[in-house]
Amino acid sequence: MLFEQDWVKVLADQQTRFLRSQAESLGLKPAVAGKEVKLLDYACGSGVASWVRNASSSRFDRLPFASHRTDNSTHHKTKQNKTKHQALLPYVTKIRGVDVAPAVVSLYNRAAAAQTLTADQAHAIEGDLSAAAAPADSALSSPDMYGFDIAIVSMALHHMDDPQAILTALASRLRKGGLLIVVEGTENRPAVDKMEAAGLDGPALRQMLNVEAFAEETMRDWLRAAGCRCMCTGEDGEGFVYVVHDEISPVPESACKVPGGLDRQLLIAASVKA
Repeated sequence: MLFEQDWVKVLADQQTRFLRSQAESLGLKPAVAGKEVKLLDYACGSGVASWVRNASSSRFDRLPFASHRTDNSTHHKTKQNKTKHQALLPYVTKIRGVDVAPAVVSLYNRAAAAQTLTADQAHAIEGDLSAAAAPADSALSSPDMYGFDIAIVSMALHHMDDPQAILTALASRLRKGGLLIVVEGTENRPAVDKMEAAGLDGPALRQMLNVEAFAEETMRDWLRAAGCRCMCTGEDGEGFVYVVHDEISPVPESACKVPGGLDRQLLIAASVKA
């Protein structure tokens, strides 16, 4: 299975540590008892954006989303983070995952149960927000699938034909003042050159990397078009977070079909729904 491959495990650990290291800039703060904080994990996979990656820890720490501290435009390198390797689970009290693959949904729900989380605390459903119109009785139409405090799409936007439409759909699931987070790979011109030299171009190139699409200016435009443009501090004015990870994320030749493989860097782009 893909999720059991060594390079995927390394990438997953990098993602969770990266998210954890940016808790302050994203405004994630310790929970207040009795306050519900809902997370929508879209294209949830095995739960990389949700779970605690430290396998020795089974504790369900709960912290909420609050004010978001950053400059109007933040583009900086992250520092080594020495805290526990946790993703967004510690910052929320309820998670709803969505994935197009039934087998992946089952994997996510088994992982939630293994951490002794109830279905009310964490549960995934099968769904596709890129569909033109979901059936009226779709699980995505449930009131439980709206009014989220945080929505995230992590390392999946590059697989989607219309990233802008997906971000707009995710924003529609947020409450006003909700946070939309994207985790992806940075623009890497040498990597593009390498892939083009290997004969990948057009849709194939976009499907593998979509690197130019995730440049800072484009991500800002997409988030604004989705209605997410507010200061992450909660103050008046427009705001946008764009942070590049220090670490290299290697993708092996067997996965990307490029001789020698690829070296990428993760990024986080985020803003708050107006």
